[in-house]
Amino acid sequence: MHCTSVHSTSRNDSSGKPVSRAASSGMLNPTVVADDRVIGLWKRTLKRDRVEVALQPFQAWTDGQWVAVEAAAEEYGRFLELDLVLR
Repeated sequence: MHCTSVHSTSRNDSSGKPVSRAASSGMLNPTVVADDRVIGLWKRTLKRDRVEVALQPFQAWTDGQWVAVEAAAEEYGRFLELDLVLR
Protein backbone atom coordinates (compact mmCIF):
# COMPACT_ATOMS: atom_id res chain seq x y z
CA MET A 1 0.00 0.00 0.00
CA HIS A 2 1.41 3.37 -0.96
CA CYS A 3 0.21 6.87 -0.21
CA THR A 4 1.71 9.24 -2.72
CA SER A 5 1.18 12.46 -4.59
CA VAL A 6 2.72 11.26 -7.86
CA HIS A 7 -0.48 10.07 -9.53
CA SER A 8 -3.47 12.17 -10.42
CA THR A 9 -7.01 11.31 -11.29
CA SER A 10 -9.32 13.10 -13.66
CA ARG A 11 -12.97 13.31 -14.48
CA ASN A 12 -15.07 14.91 -17.20
CA ASP A 13 -17.11 18.08 -16.80
CA SER A 14 -20.64 18.44 -18.14
CA SER A 15 -19.33 19.08 -21.67
CA GLY A 16 -17.22 15.91 -21.61
CA LYS A 17 -13.88 17.73 -21.38
CA PRO A 18 -11.32 16.29 -18.97
CA VAL A 19 -10.99 18.20 -15.70
CA SER A 20 -7.81 17.87 -13.65
CA ARG A 21 -8.14 17.00 -9.98
CA ALA A 22 -5.16 19.17 -9.04
CA ALA A 23 -5.28 20.75 -5.62
CA SER A 24 -5.60 24.52 -5.31
CA SER A 25 -1.87 24.80 -4.61
CA GLY A 26 -1.13 23.42 -8.08
CA MET A 27 0.13 20.11 -6.70
CA LEU A 28 -1.59 16.87 -7.59
CA ASN A 29 -3.94 15.36 -5.05
CA PRO A 30 -2.17 12.75 -2.91
CA THR A 31 -3.38 9.29 -3.88
CA VAL A 32 -3.73 5.92 -2.18
CA VAL A 33 -2.35 3.13 -4.39
CA ALA A 34 -2.85 -0.62 -3.92
CA ASP A 35 -1.80 -3.31 -6.37
CA ASP A 36 -0.73 -0.66 -8.93
CA ARG A 37 -4.19 0.96 -8.89
CA VAL A 38 -5.27 4.28 -7.46
CA ILE A 39 -7.99 3.40 -4.94
CA GLY A 40 -8.54 6.74 -3.25
CA LEU A 41 -7.28 10.14 -2.21
CA TRP A 42 -5.96 11.49 1.06
CA LYS A 43 -5.46 14.98 2.42
CA ARG A 44 -3.47 16.14 5.39
CA THR A 45 -4.09 19.16 7.54
CA LEU A 46 -1.34 20.24 9.90
CA LYS A 47 -2.39 21.62 13.26
CA ARG A 48 -0.15 22.89 16.03
CA ASP A 49 -0.26 19.61 17.95
CA ARG A 50 -1.51 17.06 15.42
CA VAL A 51 -1.83 16.05 11.80
CA GLU A 52 -5.30 15.28 10.48
CA VAL A 53 -5.52 12.85 7.57
CA ALA A 54 -8.80 12.67 5.65
CA LEU A 55 -9.36 9.65 3.41
CA GLN A 56 -11.56 9.50 0.32
CA PRO A 57 -11.89 5.93 -1.02
CA PHE A 58 -13.17 5.60 -4.60
CA GLN A 59 -14.97 2.39 -3.61
CA ALA A 60 -15.20 0.17 -0.53
CA TRP A 61 -11.75 -0.86 0.69
CA THR A 62 -11.02 -4.35 1.95
CA ASP A 63 -10.10 -4.83 5.60
CA GLY A 64 -6.51 -5.37 4.51
CA GLN A 65 -6.45 -2.11 2.58
CA TRP A 66 -7.83 -0.21 5.60
CA VAL A 67 -5.19 -1.77 7.86
CA ALA A 68 -2.42 -0.83 5.41
CA VAL A 69 -3.67 2.74 4.98
CA GLU A 70 -4.02 3.23 8.73
CA ALA A 71 -0.47 1.90 9.25
CA ALA A 72 0.88 4.28 6.58
CA ALA A 73 -0.95 7.22 8.19
CA GLU A 74 0.38 6.31 11.64
CA GLU A 75 3.91 6.12 10.21
CA TYR A 76 3.41 9.55 8.65
CA GLY A 77 2.31 10.98 12.01
CA ARG A 78 5.40 9.50 13.68
CA PHE A 79 7.60 10.97 10.93
CA LEU A 80 6.12 14.42 11.59
CA GLU A 81 6.34 13.81 15.35
CA LEU A 82 2.66 14.74 15.69
CA ASP A 83 -0.42 12.93 16.95
CA LEU A 84 -2.53 11.51 14.14
CA VAL A 85 -6.26 12.11 13.70
CA LEU A 86 -7.60 9.87 10.94
CA ARG A 87 -10.88 10.87 9.31
